[in-house]
Amino acid sequence: MDKRIRVVFDRQKAASMTTEGTVEVIVTIKGTRVYVGTGAKLKSYQWKDGEVVSHPDSMFLNQIIQEHVDDCEKILIGMEFNKEPMRADIFKTHLPERMRHGIRFMVWLKQRIKHRNLREGTNAGLSVKHSFPYSHDHSMDANISSVYEQLLDMEEYQKEEQANDVGQQEERVAKSAFHR
Repeated sequence: MDKRIRVVFDRQKAASMTTEGTVEVIVTIKGTRVYVGTGAKLKSYQWKDGEVVSHPDSMFLNQIIQEHVDDCEKILIGMEFNKEPMRADIFKTHLPERMRHGIRFMVWLKQRIKHRNLREGTNAGLSVKHSFPYSHDHSMDANISSVYEQLLDMEEYQKEEQANDVGQQEERVAKSAFHR
């Protein structure tokens, strides 16, 4: 492999045992880096010593990564042979369409939406029941105390507090009965 080309996994440090990171080919031309995405997304345990391992499609993904490296090498050799200026912007123009991420953003976005596991947001379906004014003339503690006093006057909050107290008492009784 050309010394100007290297394969990097999880450059942005996103991968873990449950979250996927990307495999990229990095081409360095006169100190400028060009990042070429391979489309391979892996969990941290699926990459070892520069290869995809422990993945159902590991052979296929390794082949795709190698094809990206080979294409980048061919482009660099072609640029040298044609005596083109060795610049990152010129290198990018020679990339095949399948390797040009960012040129067709809407296509990428549609693929991302289609393949990404979407789930309901943390606060989806929640609505604000009460709103309390915040006074910038008072400290944070004073504002919190004021809100707490207003909550204590609300019937709904009092019922919740009573239910919590009863629940905690029942839990203590259950624990003490269990430990006897």
